[in-house]
Amino acid sequence: MAATPLQEVWLLKHEVWGLLDDGLNRDEVTDRLEEDGIGAPIAAVLIEKTRIARKKSVHNSARRERIIEGVRDAVKLEDPDEIVEAMDPACDDERTIFEMFAALSHLLFGPPPGCKWAAFGLSKMVGYGDYALVKALEEGNDANRYFGAFALGTMEAEAENAIDALKVALKDPDARVRKACQKALKRIRNATRS
Repeated sequence: MAATPLQEVWLLKHEVWGLLDDGLNRDEVTDRLEEDGIGAPIAAVLIEKTRIARKKSVHNSARRERIIEGVRDAVKLEDPDEIVEAMDPACDDERTIFEMFAALSHLLFGPPPGCKWAAFGLSKMVGYGDYALVKALEEGNDANRYFGAFALGTMEAEAENAIDALKVALKDPDARVRKACQKALKRIRNATRS
């Protein structure tokens, strides 16, 4: 599954943010984006949107890292309430949300039980988490694919754009993954009919 247009813009904006944090100037960022096939007018808009978002950022890098570390620790505890509680302080800062997404995405591709709880955390990131969960479904090992499919099902209507990837995964070699995909599709379809 390709990212939705909004997810694509969000991912690109945070790529720009990282490049600016690395000390690149506007022209260097534009050159990098053009190397990736992004035209100069779009690059200019992304840089401006990122500049505005950076001004609105309420967390400094130390606070951001403490929040992300708290999320990682909560995943290790394997407690869904702890994960939600650890994720909550990130909600008022776009960059912290992105870094939390990146950390959970990284853990999602790790071994169980961490991938299970990372999938849970990503399922709570409506509008963003489904992208990583579909990536796990398409590219992960058996456990990553299973927990990706399961978590997509818990997102119900919010994972509607994952339907095509789930349909493809109905042919997965692992029976648990196929079953999780069937259940996820049923939950998503039932939620979108209401």
